[in-house]
Amino acid sequence: MVKGRMRELVLLELEHYQNTKRFIEEYEAIAPQTGIRAQGRGSGGHADPTAFEAMRLLEPSEDIKRIKGWLWAIDAAYAMLLSEAPYKAQLMELLYPLFESSEEKNLTREQIMDKLHISEPTLYRWREDILNAVLIGAIQAGIISPYSKQKLVLSL
Repeated sequence: MVKGRMRELVLLELEHYQNTKRFIEEYEAIAPQTGIRAQGRGSGGHADPTAFEAMRLLEPSEDIKRIKGWLWAIDAAYAMLLSEAPYKAQLMELLYPLFESSEEKNLTREQIMDKLHISEPTLYRWREDILNAVLIGAIQAGIISPYSKQKLVLSL
């Protein structure tokens, strides 16, 4: 995947975080909740094919898994920044709508720099750090792959 395209994906996911989180909450509220656990084939070789089919249908789709992966990546990046770089976490809150209760929405670049007491180059550098943290989380969650999934063959 091209670096610019990955950056665009991260920006889109950050900008739509609240809507995505709301969608997943609604999905989980209406998704069937059941205690069925499919049993594997025992030593007798018998299994219930209906139970296996039910479990397959209950498994979330790839889209839902991808969406949850993005939410996890953003939440993990924010938590990491909050513990290791609180000012960057605060910038993340100011730049992207992570929380519905955020009182400071649509601040200008100058207002953000004044609030955090930082220069413009620092603002851009921190923003890139935030994007990279989310990107690393997305890679760790298996949502995106920066390189092709073909096996690398090294000749020594």
